[in-house]
Amino acid sequence: MNPDPGITYPAPQIRRGRAAASREQRVTAAQPATPVVPSAVSINDLFKKAHLKSSSVSWAGRFRAKRSSINPAECLDLYRQALRESSTFVYAIDPRTYVAEVYDPVTLEKGRGVDAWVIQQGVFDKSTGTTSFSCCKWCPDKSFYSLPCLHELILANGELPSQQPVSAYDNPSAVAFRWTPSTSTEPALIMFCVMSPAFYPTIVSFNGFYSNAGVWACKKCRDMSCCIHIEAARKLGDHELLLGQEDEAHEESIVETRQLLQEHIAELRQRADRNSLRDLQDERSISYRPVPPPRWSQPQTSHVRLSTDPRTLPPTFQLGPHSRCRCGAPALDTAPVTKLSCVVYGPTSASKHLVCVKPCSRCPRERNMFAGPDLGGFGIFNYNNTKMFLHVVLNEYSTAIARMEAPFHAYTQLIQNRYVDCCSPIQFVSDDLFRAAWFSRARLIEQVNSMHCDICGDEPECVIFDGQTGGFDADMKTSLLRPPTTIMPDSVAKLGAVKPARETAAVTDGVGKRARMAVRWRQSLTVAGHSRLPGLHVEDIVDDPADGDQQPERAKQQQRARISKRDAEDAAMWASLGDIAKALEQCVCTEIASMFRTVVVAPHDIAMEETRQPYLEFLAQVFAHESVLQFLHPSAFTAVHWLLEDDPNAAAALLVSVPALGVISRLEFQSLGTYSQETKKIAAWLMRRSASVLSKLPKHSAEAAAARIGVDPAVVLTGSCWGRPRIRSRPSYANLPGDNSVDRSVVTDEFNAAGIGCSKFYEMYGKHGQTGGIMAAWCP
Repeated sequence: MNPDPGITYPAPQIRRGRAAASREQRVTAAQPATPVVPSAVSINDLFKKAHLKSSSVSWAGRFRAKRSSINPAECLDLYRQALRESSTFVYAIDPRTYVAEVYDPVTLEKGRGVDAWVIQQGVFDKSTGTTSFSCCKWCPDKSFYSLPCLHELILANGELPSQQPVSAYDNPSAVAFRWTPSTSTEPALIMFCVMSPAFYPTIVSFNGFYSNAGVWACKKCRDMSCCIHIEAARKLGDHELLLGQEDEAHEESIVETRQLLQEHIAELRQRADRNSLRDLQDERSISYRPVPPPRWSQPQTSHVRLSTDPRTLPPTFQLGPHSRCRCGAPALDTAPVTKLSCVVYGPTSASKHLVCVKPCSRCPRERNMFAGPDLGGFGIFNYNNTKMFLHVVLNEYSTAIARMEAPFHAYTQLIQNRYVDCCSPIQFVSDDLFRAAWFSRARLIEQVNSMHCDICGDEPECVIFDGQTGGFDADMKTSLLRPPTTIMPDSVAKLGAVKPARETAAVTDGVGKRARMAVRWRQSLTVAGHSRLPGLHVEDIVDDPADGDQQPERAKQQQRARISKRDAEDAAMWASLGDIAKALEQCVCTEIASMFRTVVVAPHDIAMEETRQPYLEFLAQVFAHESVLQFLHPSAFTAVHWLLEDDPNAAAALLVSVPALGVISRLEFQSLGTYSQETKKIAAWLMRRSASVLSKLPKHSAEAAAARIGVDPAVVLTGSCWGRPRIRSRPSYANLPGDNSVDRSVVTDEFNAAGIGCSKFYEMYGKHGQTGGIMAAWCP
């Protein structure tokens, strides 16, 4: 669906200071003049240039293991002696498969990792009743001398000692044939042979101290950190290898291990509950009245200037009418006023003062709990009547954690060093005390104007939300922890909310879905120009206890079937690309169809694939089903206007705002000296489409902010911050589909018999212990 062509946005005027202008003049004067380029270029020119450049590049050969120093037949006796002395090894994987270590009998050198082993497979001849072995193609001796290698000669003569194969059946999924245990300095090295009727066996290695912390490598898939061979070896390493053989004693040990693991998890939960309750007790404070957040976090709001020097404060703080104890109870009116010594901590120094207090009316007298003043009017946070902090110090740490990684220990050390430089007579507090005080004050911060935009003001009519799911550590998961999506009994019910229209993508469903599938298929093509063979998954690599004589023929049949299916699907996709390009030209725009023909429909050429990949990624994002506002936000319209004006700074600006568009723009400008007509017209079309979608989004009227949730025990213990109070309550949306869905088998809600909705949240994230996250909102 084409957007309204009448919607246009004028290019905003960008003001540049004198310094920037003079800098541009100096750069222009220092650099040579830019060569004159044609006013209109196409991406075809870029692909032609890439083809000429690639034709002059010589590709280096693949790394090969070291070969034997002399002819294999001449050093066969030395190799026999090395096998007898266990200087090198040959292992039987199954009745017809062996793995041998790459070894030079003359120099005694060996290979390393996956390059240290070669595979030999035998073929049984029924007529003669013998088995002939052939070494793999990456054997260094066989490829260099073009003669039978040492491994083939040893197996042909039957000189290996009788070995019991690791697997009694042919083609086991994965076998660990060598395990070098770890030492205090060297990690363990585990070698696997991964096999399947669908492909030739390969070698996989694992190097690490622990099963979940190490490096995997595959001989066949060198450039991949995870492949089907590594997954098969990983599955074996996590079960059979690390836990022993699968016998009755082993099964009992597994059950016992699982019970111990469950008990350990339960103990962690109980410890987390105790720590959470202790933190709630420690984080109670004398101050209880709301305080404003830091000024930088609240745009266009005015705050009272807070004191930064504790020496300007009065020597004695009087007991005001709003005094209370840390437990929340007021002071005992009949008790006399007592003066306590206190310390007020500032950003550069601390000073001693006196504070007037009265005994608490609720706490037992033996605890010596006193009710004191709030002191918020002085810019002071009264933690426990003896330790007080200026709000500036606590706000400074809030700024530090919002802009950089700042642990409590690092910040307290920073303040302590600042105290030393400023000759403060009192040292700063400890890490634990400052952490408790900061979290205690965090509860008092008012979350006001959270839906404020500098341009639109409070409560914008249209807001875009996006988020990232996060998780909690095991020692932080309390037994009553609930995610922010929990619907509480006092949650606001919003009946007027409706589901927004789905037609917000750059290219709507239908032709957009077909183009998206075509681009993904083109991205998945291998170096040979074919898509991956279907059925090559870890689940398909299983042990087959069939007759070994029938196994090679069955493997060939399966391989031919997969190749035929793959070729038929590729041919069907190649045939449909022309129709997709025509549909794009009719329903979207001519330039997108032109780029689709150049990038996707064009025949496979290995010399062009490196240049093709950025354009495929760009088209994949253009055809995505997400909203076009996520791809090209109106804030990037200025950079798009620079692109339309052939501004050299456009590519750098687009790399920040629209990365996919910025990558191809930079590639074109570096190669052609300007931007192609297709790229500019597509960017203009996307800008119009983004403006059209924005104008059609539903507008919402401003609502009164919900009242702050109280200190209800159920709310306190089910907060989204390690058991601390919630600052927001998720509303319920009765008219939105899926909001009332329930999955009782996963999670049940103790507050509501109907249960917690959002099954996607628990099915996708709950299995991994992810129960929280960060939600960002911005005004388009």
